[in-house]
Amino acid sequence: MKYMYKGLFLTKESEKLLHNRGKLLIKKAKNLHITFQYGSVDLFPSEMMEKIFTVRIIGEGKSKKNHGYLVELPEELTPYYPSSKKPYITVSLGKEAKSFRTGELEFSPIKPFEVEGKLGYFTNEGTVSFQ
Repeated sequence: MKYMYKGLFLTKESEKLLHNRGKLLIKKAKNLHITFQYGSVDLFPSEMMEKIFTVRIIGEGKSKKNHGYLVELPEELTPYYPSSKKPYITVSLGKEAKSFRTGELEFSPIKPFEVEGKLGYFTNEGTVSFQ
């Protein structure tokens, strides 16, 4: 099994919260997450893998192609996130959109709220691994 990307994957409760906010685009995103690294991934420290992390949603962006939320990471996760990118979660996509384009949206500030997730890896088998 190969890891395709690593990130913070939201709990089912947090996924439901984001999917129920506002009007979604045509395709509802699955396995809501914040991507930390794509391709050949470095593993997270094992002591961080079972923890639940709280992140703050601070902005929302939407176009005909992508709909997502801008995120503020807890301080203990910032060393593992590339500083050149703003963290976001894609919640839905338009007809021909790609989720990696969500980061290019213009995010408007919103009243902050929190969601939770665990660190994990998306595999080439289409599953999420938390090991």
